[in-house]
Amino acid sequence: MHHGHPNTYGPAGLHQTSLPDDIPPRTPVCIGQLTVTALILYPTPYLHWRPAAAPPEQHIEEFANVRLIYDQLAKERSPSAEETIHISTPVVKSGEGEMERSFGGENFGVVEQKVATVLGPMLGKGLVRVDAKIRRGAPNVSLLFFFVLFLFCWK
Repeated sequence: MHHGHPNTYGPAGLHQTSLPDDIPPRTPVCIGQLTVTALILYPTPYLHWRPAAAPPEQHIEEFANVRLIYDQLAKERSPSAEETIHISTPVVKSGEGEMERSFGGENFGVVEQKVATVLGPMLGKGLVRVDAKIRRGAPNVSLLFFFVLFLFCWK
């Protein structure tokens, strides 16, 4: 393997890209993308929002940012409990000083169990960071939504 070349192949022929040396420590680096299923427990208008200019009959595939929250206390309450990662609307702040208000942050779903079992402990220990986007849909869609996770580790 030739060192210093930006594109190399590592174990099992997996494609690897080397990082520049001048990246500061603790810089998040994307290490992968997963498309997984979310179980929507509490339907929220946040998933059904559509641009005002879009005609109702027009299908718009749009992804909305969501927060993933690892439920570390579930394992503390019951060691036999399964790992749980909640899906929450983003927290939005408005105003300043004493007038500052925040809204959002409501849990409305969970990540599928097989993904939570693997990612939960890594999230809890701060080993990975996850940016998540969930596909918005019409109000009559099922309780299962697909969403994309971008996994980051630290340089």
